[in-house]
Amino acid sequence: MSAGQSAADEDPVGRLAFGVGYDRDSGVSLVGAFQHRALMGRDQSIDLAFSVSSQEQTVALDYRLNRLGDGNPTFGVAVSHAERDRSERQGIDTSVTRVSPGAVWDLGDAGVMSLGLVFIKDDLRALAEAPAILQDEDGARSLMGVALNGELGFGAVELGFNAVLLDDGEDLRYTKAEVALDYALPIPPGALSAELALRAGAINVAQGQTTLNDRFLPSSGAIRGFEANGFGPVDPAALDGAPVGATRYAVMSFDTRYAGLLPGAPDVSFGLFMDVGSAWGLDANGDAARATIDADTYWRGAAGITIGRDFGAARLELVLSDAFAHRPSDRVQNVQLNFSSTF
Repeated sequence: MSAGQSAADEDPVGRLAFGVGYDRDSGVSLVGAFQHRALMGRDQSIDLAFSVSSQEQTVALDYRLNRLGDGNPTFGVAVSHAERDRSERQGIDTSVTRVSPGAVWDLGDAGVMSLGLVFIKDDLRALAEAPAILQDEDGARSLMGVALNGELGFGAVELGFNAVLLDDGEDLRYTKAEVALDYALPIPPGALSAELALRAGAINVAQGQTTLNDRFLPSSGAIRGFEANGFGPVDPAALDGAPVGATRYAVMSFDTRYAGLLPGAPDVSFGLFMDVGSAWGLDANGDAARATIDADTYWRGAAGITIGRDFGAARLELVLSDAFAHRPSDRVQNVQLNFSSTF
């Protein structure tokens, strides 16, 4: 085998993604991400992500150094920082810095697991127009705890999870866990493919109260047909329904795609999808302002079509969606154009 063939057979080490969304209320939104899993060597990785809309601007950087040393487990460390300008939609700005050193176990084909410490420094700066509960959360904090993470594969099933126990050393202690399950349906290899995905998370507060930096806020595409932070508990008295975050979420997604439907364009695929989910819950703990927030479980749903085309290692996809189940306070997004490429 030639050197060129060997390089071609190697797994991709990077990914570039870019998305453009549109809805009638807030106009155009942009999201993007750059990932490199072999930065200056196989044991380092970097992720850079951003999102820009008329109501929120976010930039996040994540760096990981894995497998420092010999043996199994090895030592690893992750450092991340995120800045978010949420003044238009929520009346706040936030920043979060996180450092996570720990042990990393290589499980071979089964996946990888890690166990370590977590150190967090965050800040929430609330403006006068912010919801009352977010104004009460104004200020800087320092938290520390322990975290368990894993990425496992079982044939057609991929499982990811993370759980963290955090304490601020004063009056806050809580656990936070998330799980992701992806299943490729057993369809004979060919032009048709189908996938089922489940995502869920929960926060359990043992003492004190969480802030927005702790709680879950839906990301762009969490439920297609909804924009980022487009569903979940809101304060209807502030900023035309400001999102305040949730302590629970669950989402199920079903996708099916068919490639080669057009004889002259074998790289073009058509698909159908349906997403169902919700974000709910808020740790009130006797707080009057929090008790007024409607944090009940309201299920949302969206369905639509996808039209995509592959360009070698790159893919361009148009997503047309309709939110068939939503609340008056939700923010929907009907059209999104996504581009991704691996290298």
